[in-house]
Amino acid sequence: MPWSNTLLINNLFLVIKCTFRGEEATCWTTTERHYDRFKKRKETRTVTHQGQNTFVTIDVILSNEGQLPHGQYEYPFSIRLPPNLAGSFQGPYGTIKYFFVFIVDKGIRSNYMCEVPLTVISPVDFNKIRDELQLQPTSYQDEKILGCCCCASDPLTMEMRLEKEAFAMGEKMKVNVRIVNLSNTTVPRVELNLQQNIWYKTLTGYRKLDPYILITLAGSGVGAHGDRNYLFDFEIPPVALPNFFGCLLFETHYSLIAKAVVPGFHTNLYVQTGDIKLGTIPLINIPTETSKLLDPPPEYTDEKTSQNEKNGILFSNIASAPEEEVPTAPPKSKMMN
Repeated sequence: MPWSNTLLINNLFLVIKCTFRGEEATCWTTTERHYDRFKKRKETRTVTHQGQNTFVTIDVILSNEGQLPHGQYEYPFSIRLPPNLAGSFQGPYGTIKYFFVFIVDKGIRSNYMCEVPLTVISPVDFNKIRDELQLQPTSYQDEKILGCCCCASDPLTMEMRLEKEAFAMGEKMKVNVRIVNLSNTTVPRVELNLQQNIWYKTLTGYRKLDPYILITLAGSGVGAHGDRNYLFDFEIPPVALPNFFGCLLFETHYSLIAKAVVPGFHTNLYVQTGDIKLGTIPLINIPTETSKLLDPPPEYTDEKTSQNEKNGILFSNIASAPEEEVPTAPPKSKMMN
């Protein structure tokens, strides 16, 4: 991706240098218990975890011809950015930033230095990571026993099926959830969440998770000794997807989490998928096998259930993000004496 600018100076110089640099940094605080030898007791202290890494550096010598007479000179230049570069990012525990550093070497006098920030937008292109995509139908299942050890009931089972595990923004996602409730307890509510998990890391191995729910869907429950299918059909929301390609301090993962709400002292039943890929640019040539949809679930025949409940959806809450703007080339910068 080419980028060009013009450098103006009005001074004597020896060397003019331009450096394109990309840096990632993370920082967060935690508390931990430790033993104070002087006070001879355990105390709580705050610990700061930091990480910093420069993952791309490109140097360009604009001029090394020695001294020039007083005057004004222009040095046009262009830099082609590497492919698959991570995008600029600003999060609660870290940032990814790009900038140009211009240096005028004045010899025995102090150098002149100027930094110009730059925004890089890097879409997630499925065509570049085709081998990492799961394009075949998958299923996940779990169960739990309700009741105590002396009067345990039959299990509550939940299964979640997907047509694939890679979706581009604006694409329809179809998820089939089946609940077989052989227990004596009514399940009042079923939920499905699409969650984004961003990991902030340090070079010494510390990690910080920042989860965020992108979309939430819900359906009515299942009675005791009941069996019900839910078909959740929704569109991937137009959110800003971070691209951390080549970064050491950032990771992002997406997952679907189905939850069967269990009343009383019992814990809820969860079924979670593996890593789902969300992208900005869809595949150009999709194999015919990946277009196969899930088999439609049997129709729920409860006459008291509304039409929306038949589809298993009661409400949706899409957390939107501001649209990204394509950065324009910065105006010509001047470096004066």
